[in-house]
Amino acid sequence: MENIEVICIGAAIVDIPLQPVSKNIFDVDSYPLERIAMTTGGDAINDATIFSRLGHRTALISRVGDDAPGHFIVDHCRRENIDIQSLKQDADIDT
Repeated sequence: MENIEVICIGAAIVDIPLQPVSKNIFDVDSYPLERIAMTTGGDAINDATIFSRLGHRTALISRVGDDAPGHFIVDHCRRENIDIQSLKQDADIDT
């Protein structure tokens, strides 16, 4: 983590927003969705992404599972040029 300007420590999760969601979603047995997406979320990864996009050399310290959401987070960090040397992928937890 040489020359890192910003270190973000904390949550790195995956959000799965479903769209559209009707007001009466809890009153029906099933509801067709037009879109299901995966996005990164959590205070640390959100801040790390913002700082990196602003041109700062940024690192993330967090822990994720060695699962599909965890790999999604790692891929996101690589695309966003976020240093993940201190990101732990742990096979014993779920992201």
